[in-house]
Amino acid sequence: MKLKKVIIDGKEYYQEVEDESSEVSIEEEPKEVKNKSEESNNFGKNENNTKEKNVDFSMIKDQVRDISSRILSGVQDMINTEKEAINFSRKSDRISKIIPFLSDDELHNLALKIANDEDKEVISRLDIEKVLPFFTEEDCDIIFIKKLECAEKGTDGSTYIKCAPFVSQKALSKFVDLYIEGEFKNISKLDTIYPFLAEEDIKKLFYYELGKDN
Repeated sequence: MKLKKVIIDGKEYYQEVEDESSEVSIEEEPKEVKNKSEESNNFGKNENNTKEKNVDFSMIKDQVRDISSRILSGVQDMINTEKEAINFSRKSDRISKIIPFLSDDELHNLALKIANDEDKEVISRLDIEKVLPFFTEEDCDIIFIKKLECAEKGTDGSTYIKCAPFVSQKALSKFVDLYIEGEFKNISKLDTIYPFLAEEDIKKLFYYELGKDN
């Protein structure tokens, strides 16, 4: 009698065979026979894995689209901002070339409009640093004090700094005295004005800050 070795569900069995061509030596390692249920389970697993991979890939594509859209939007904003800055610069240059030829009265009226925030839409087109050199010291003083008040309220944080090189020592000393008395406590970047202060005002500020608790 001849036996054939088979493996079903991981277990070894021996079956009687008649055909010599089917004979398998006991020492041989036969191929494992998988039952239908196991093959069915494996097929299901492969199908699920394929679906999971498709879902993940779809999510990645959506994320890439979102990131690309944000990048393109940011680049476009930068381009638009750059164009606006170039247009403002060109317009400011044209206006600045006219300023020296305005009458003293017209310059004084312009200074008052800047100080009092009148005609904001029109004044906003001016580059104040290019206009200040043509104002009188008195007009620059008015703008300086007014813009300090705006800075204290948080409505204009830098114009007073631009005025500092053009104002009188009297106006700067007045500012120091008011600061020591408790006004303008919300002013930031106070150190930008130090180079324009008189030696006496610097000394006042130094001992005032030295005597403060914080």
